[in-house]
Amino acid sequence: LLPVTDEVMGYAETIQSELSAAGIRSRIDRSGERLGKLIRSGEQQKIPVLAVIGAQEAEQGTLSLRSRRQGDLGSVARSQVLQAATAANAARAAGLELGAS
Repeated sequence: LLPVTDEVMGYAETIQSELSAAGIRSRIDRSGERLGKLIRSGEQQKIPVLAVIGAQEAEQGTLSLRSRRQGDLGSVARSQVLQAATAANAARAAGLELGAS
């Protein structure tokens, strides 16, 4: 999670707790670096999905997503992000269980 300003940190923390409750790993980058540097750093670390959180996203209850594989995904509703992340996590876990048999 990449909060653009300190003003949206509360919104980022809310999203992180929702993701954590659903069993999704996430972390908030609190480094205070410029957005371009945060995105570049996330790409270099091969983070699958980056969520940019600015004032507009916090106001609208959305996240601006960037996928490592698909590029910019645009602004997505918070509930939709949680649902998609949970489904992707479940599919990955099911695939691992099938491979172990």
